[in-house]
Amino acid sequence: MKTYAIALAGWLLLVGGVRAGIPDNIGLAGDNEATIYVVRPSALSYAVRTAQLYVDDAEVVALKYKSCSVFKVPAGGHSLSEKWRWSIVAPPVPDFSRVTVQADWKAGARYYYMLWSDARMVGPAVGLDWGLSEIDAAKASDYLSTCRYTEPQGAPFKLNAPMSQATDAAK
Repeated sequence: MKTYAIALAGWLLLVGGVRAGIPDNIGLAGDNEATIYVVRPSALSYAVRTAQLYVDDAEVVALKYKSCSVFKVPAGGHSLSEKWRWSIVAPPVPDFSRVTVQADWKAGARYYYMLWSDARMVGPAVGLDWGLSEIDAAKASDYLSTCRYTEPQGAPFKLNAPMSQATDAAK
């Protein structure tokens, strides 16, 4: 019986921090903020890599395989970037380990983005492309209900943090 209790406790510790979907207690951003949702669906082509997300070069969250996050940003023009911690190419091949989208986020609005990858043939080898694209709310809801939620790393981007912290981090 003791062995089962230890095994159960270990399993609960392992999966206890993993919750499917966005938590119910996540609110919306404030009056001068936008709410940003990002999903990273399952894609075997980059399953072992962690994608780092940045807003205006301030690190927001690290998304692993089949995960998602939601965070706030000050309204206005910003860049949302995804960067891998390590690259899989060697010089002289260009390093496309960072992709960036420019956005003009409106106060009180919600925006949905998805990381994606695509495999293609490059001569005799397989090439991988990855990107970050805005998607509509309906498509996002399919992913958001089953993803593993990852809380933003920095307090400035958390939905319960004071706005001044998010403004300072995004500058």
